[in-house]
Amino acid sequence: METSADRPRGAPHGPSADMDLIGLKVWVHPSMQMPFKLDPEVHLFKMEPSMLIVDLMDKLELLFEKLSKKSSQETGGPCHEMQINVLWNVKDHKKALNPNSKIGDHFESGDTFGVYGDILEALDKEFKTEDQKVPVTI
Repeated sequence: METSADRPRGAPHGPSADMDLIGLKVWVHPSMQMPFKLDPEVHLFKMEPSMLIVDLMDKLELLFEKLSKKSSQETGGPCHEMQINVLWNVKDHKKALNPNSKIGDHFESGDTFGVYGDILEALDKEFKTEDQKVPVTI
């Protein structure tokens, strides 16, 4: 069940709000070693078409952190964090999406997005959105 915490600030709510949202499933690249199971059927992403790709990245990274904390408590293992490097629509797996483009320009409800990035042992326990992170020049 969606709560107000799951909805972006200013997003519509109520029975008609879900009709405007795009429901997406995640596909994690197989080379990423997942420390726990992330079931795409259970963890659907409901996003507004006007939201940005980076918002979807942040939402997945936040979910990953939440599930990692739960797994860590259950197993006694370390917490992990996900840093997404690239996101794409699996219908066109050769086209990486610009993080600043709108979700509605690239996805329809029912689509699946692929992600590739790094899974690291968490150093600090607080999630940071893209605008809170310090840029690193490579």
